[in-house]
Amino acid sequence: MEQHSLGQPQPVKIFGILHIVFGAFGSISLIWTAIVLAMGNPAQKLTPPTPELTAQFESQEALQAQMMPITLVSTVIAIIVTVLIITAGIKLLKKRASGLKWSNRYAWTSLAVKGISLVLTLLYTLPVVADATEASLPASMPISPRQLIMITTVLGTLLSCIYPILTLALLNRPKIKSWFAAQAD
Repeated sequence: MEQHSLGQPQPVKIFGILHIVFGAFGSISLIWTAIVLAMGNPAQKLTPPTPELTAQFESQEALQAQMMPITLVSTVIAIIVTVLIITAGIKLLKKRASGLKWSNRYAWTSLAVKGISLVLTLLYTLPVVADATEASLPASMPISPRQLIMITTVLGTLLSCIYPILTLALLNRPKIKSWFAAQAD
């Protein structure tokens, strides 16, 4: 008996739901980013001003100004990836043949973006943030801010690659691909 005659494979439904959930998280993150870019961080307005806190906020604002090019590029890329994953999720849940194509587009784009982001972080963000934070941290720290940022960036990037890799591996299995081929678009 052929796979497509048995109904929708479970990975299609599961990834459809997960794509929508992760896309919703991405959308919420993009909305928050737009609020912060337009009006500043609202959390800063909730704390009573003290001279120390004011100085800290000023240094954060200076750092954010230096990081603005990366922030804007990251936001545009996040919009693209979010649109791809939500579109793929909808097509998977609607059992469309193009659901596989859109999921693959999302996964490959996501992996490429993660590689580009890693390079940009190591070449641009790391020096800017490390220089800004090294002076304010105690010298007795067992690891420098530069090393900490590098380690967390690499580990975070590797962990964030798990979902797109699973998407490619599980949705491109032969039986599932044949099910997609039998679906209407």
